[in-house]
Amino acid sequence: MEIYPIELYHKIKRKQNLFLLDVRTEEEYKQDHIEAVHLIPINELPLRTDEIPRNKIIITICAHGNRSMRAAIYLKEKKYDVFSLKCGMEAWNDFMKNKKRNCLKKGGIIPSRLLCCSSEALSW
Repeated sequence: MEIYPIELYHKIKRKQNLFLLDVRTEEEYKQDHIEAVHLIPINELPLRTDEIPRNKIIITICAHGNRSMRAAIYLKEKKYDVFSLKCGMEAWNDFMKNKKRNCLKKGGIIPSRLLCCSSEALSW
């Protein structure tokens, strides 16, 4: 039910049928967000599920992965095809920073620090 940043990156690049759903607050969203994401704060989700398409894979996103997992569980119960971004924007930003620094080579091994969610791994 979770998706790693590297998996999401490749799905976006392949233009897969995704609906990126940011469940953070508007203030958090304004500070930083993934391009083409839709903002529905988690506290508004039950009232706004009609805005979420059923014909796409839903990727829920938050700061660290907790709220997005709650949102994913809620949407799964409503029969959506949904995944939560593991470790949230923190891991996404870490992945993108390393991608830009060319630390991730095509066909290379994914560093384990990008596959886990401990604060120790994300602070390297």
